[in-house]
Amino acid sequence: MKKISAFVLAILAAISMSACSTKAPARDTSLDDVLSKGEITVAISPDFAPSEFKDPNTGEILGSDVYVAQYVADYLSKKYDKEVNLKIEEMDFKTCQAAVQAGSVDFSVNGFSATEDRKENFYTTSHYGKTQSSSTSYQGLLINEKDVDKFTTAESFDGAKIAVQLSSLQDNLISAQLPNGDTVPGSIEKEYVTTITQGALYLADGKVDALATTSETGELLMKNYPGLVMAKFRLDYSSEGQVALVNKKDVALGDAVSEAIADMVANTDWPQVRQEYTDKAAELGVTNE
Repeated sequence: MKKISAFVLAILAAISMSACSTKAPARDTSLDDVLSKGEITVAISPDFAPSEFKDPNTGEILGSDVYVAQYVADYLSKKYDKEVNLKIEEMDFKTCQAAVQAGSVDFSVNGFSATEDRKENFYTTSHYGKTQSSSTSYQGLLINEKDVDKFTTAESFDGAKIAVQLSSLQDNLISAQLPNGDTVPGSIEKEYVTTITQGALYLADGKVDALATTSETGELLMKNYPGLVMAKFRLDYSSEGQVALVNKKDVALGDAVSEAIADMVANTDWPQVRQEYTDKAAELGVTNE
């Protein structure tokens, strides 16, 4: 009997030790960390006016996405009665996403659409800047003026070499809607560029046939690169808008950023914000460098 009791006690002790050795899930301190340091860092690639661009005279990063990021910082400051300053980390478009995943920045706003891939790999916030194709704002392709009557349909781009930023919305759109060997006979060739300006230079020099971009950005480029025009063909696109990206494990911070953006949407005239930065970029002669 004593042997059985000793055996049972040994089992219970083992179970107890096992339970004690199991670590409780780490508490999410992401929001607390931001509030404690009084700073929130955002990754931005300033080469896509009017969303994000540099003042060529001062180097200051401006744009409607910077407006969003600043609103987030101001909202957190007001809600938690703690000063939260915005710190902008400049990097290229692809690196912005990598920095969020690596945790070297708190979040990123860079005209991101909420693709399934991003939903899987990031905390995607509430939407802002809802857009639909219209006569004044749409997704399309910048081309050389001499080709204006050549590129008028999706099929007309068969065999064309198109400059585009890797993993951008435009990258996905041209894959889905232009000849690619799967959905439509024929094939386009993609030339991945780091910045929109690089794509415009390639186009002006005849190294590519088109540059996938927004009409707003295209119009700004047309002012700086005579001979470039937007193609008559437009990419089919409408969405709930853009989102900010936060590290997937930083749920507390993601919820706070999402709440701030929802507040901005409810209290901001977004078309007016976009127009102000479009005018500012034009005034500065921004070339999306």
